[in-house]
Amino acid sequence: MDVSWELEQAKSLIDRALLRIENAPEAGALITVLEECEKLDRHYKKYCEEIDLNNGDEIGTAYEYGFNMEYYIEGDWWQTISEALRVLRKDK
Repeated sequence: MDVSWELEQAKSLIDRALLRIENAPEAGALITVLEECEKLDRHYKKYCEEIDLNNGDEIGTAYEYGFNMEYYIEGDWWQTISEALRVLRKDK
């Protein structure tokens, strides 16, 4: 098979998928919420590792059981999630 033909087919599939997302903003908003929550969870996991190190606990303890102190979330991270949630709620 011709590689350029395969690339054209792949591009066509991607273009159609992007068009579907554009026509269904809820799908794009769900993807955004999940991606941003994953980013927050990665940050949270690293933060928990620092707590474990400071407390002399096995790495993963705070991540598994949580901790009893304030956890900071960047405002721009939450803004992205909030905007996606507004699309899902159809807020104006």
